[in-house]
Amino acid sequence: MMMPQTQTTQEVILIIDEDYEIIYKNDFASWLLDENILTITTLKDQTCFQVSSDQPAKANLPLLLNGVNQLFELNCILLSSSSGLKKVILIQLRPMQALEKSSSETLSSIENRFNFEHQIKLQSIALEAAANGVMITDRHGQILWVNSALAAMTGYTKEELIGKNPNILKSNLQDSSIYEGLWSKIIAGEIWQGEITNRRKDGTYYIEEQTIAPVLDPSGVTTNFIAIKSDISKRRELELIQNDMRETLVHDLRNPLNTILVSLELAEAYQLDNELAEILKISLVGARRMLGMVNSLLDISKIESGAMPVNPEAFAIEDEVYRTIQFQTPLAIPKKLILKFAASPNLPLVLADKELVQRIMQNLLDNAIKFSLHGGDITITTDYLENQKAVVVGIQDHGIGIPPEIQPRLFQKFASSSQTLRSSGLGLAFCKMAVEAMTGRIWVESSSASTRFLFSLPSAPE
Repeated sequence: MMMPQTQTTQEVILIIDEDYEIIYKNDFASWLLDENILTITTLKDQTCFQVSSDQPAKANLPLLLNGVNQLFELNCILLSSSSGLKKVILIQLRPMQALEKSSSETLSSIENRFNFEHQIKLQSIALEAAANGVMITDRHGQILWVNSALAAMTGYTKEELIGKNPNILKSNLQDSSIYEGLWSKIIAGEIWQGEITNRRKDGTYYIEEQTIAPVLDPSGVTTNFIAIKSDISKRRELELIQNDMRETLVHDLRNPLNTILVSLELAEAYQLDNELAEILKISLVGARRMLGMVNSLLDISKIESGAMPVNPEAFAIEDEVYRTIQFQTPLAIPKKLILKFAASPNLPLVLADKELVQRIMQNLLDNAIKFSLHGGDITITTDYLENQKAVVVGIQDHGIGIPPEIQPRLFQKFASSSQTLRSSGLGLAFCKMAVEAMTGRIWVESSSASTRFLFSLPSAPE
């Protein structure tokens, strides 16, 4: 076999792993190995092959070429030694009489290419092992690659999906505007997130939660799309069952509570002595509070599902504050609490759902009474933020305060931690959802001696 000519010099380039398996070899290296001029055993014996850092290790190695003993410079470079991966080493042999710059450039080029390909391989392994489905398409939507999780999710094999358009999964249960919005967003270089009902190969439907991200080239042109998908059908089914059970429970509780409340209200018509009349008032407040909790549970369900109607109208917030104070005063009397109202003058009307606002204030004032110290006072304030076109209602008690570590969880459903979360776990969650449904916001300010809940509502156009 004739000696090959590689580039401008006769140079050996090999990439070998820790088991001495050859990953890459150039033509000249192949010739030396085939002719048994160079052997893997020879390389094993070189101490530089034990390199353990990214600094090249060097040695001189004589080889007999065409009857002439020639001296080569041996360079060993560690390419990979990450935890869990095999050690991979690049080996270069260059004739001592022809150490040209071009050889160094060739070595650097191959090292960079190997590192790039090695990184791509690792990323591919990670995507293939992902629990979520992964799909990569070109800019026209043709599927280029999918992982095993996506194949399992859809019932199609990888081979059946690659080369097709993602509409192979289309269920025709979604409005076309959803796909139009999706496509226009990712084409514009933005990330799209949402849920789509798709159809498996066997014809069954499933709900897919997905994120689609565009891949841009250096000039900013979209070249590919990557979609991360997960099947949330079981989660949605479980949520539906939970909602059905919750609504059934709420309705079953509300009927007897209404009966109790009506009976107590009828009893008010009778002439009772002062002690019995006071007991009746407290019983009425308690029954109304329980009914409010039951209604909150039902309303949270409706708000979350989008079935809760919000009927905005223009009204004076001061009137609703006075109404709330009147309703809650019987609860404040046993603790000798004073309810104060400090209204800002010339407040504009708010644009909100009057019934929801009334229930929000009742929840917040009820909590303030519950956690105020005996003989203290509770102050309700109203202010106008002209720059935000919003009216702010504040309810401040003078009690034990709320620890800072508890505050971020105050508005979560069913949150509870003794007295520190200040409610049944439903009231504040309902308040947050209701305020946000009216495009307002709610927050809390608290110290060791007082707590103030505030919420904003949009002002009505003049």
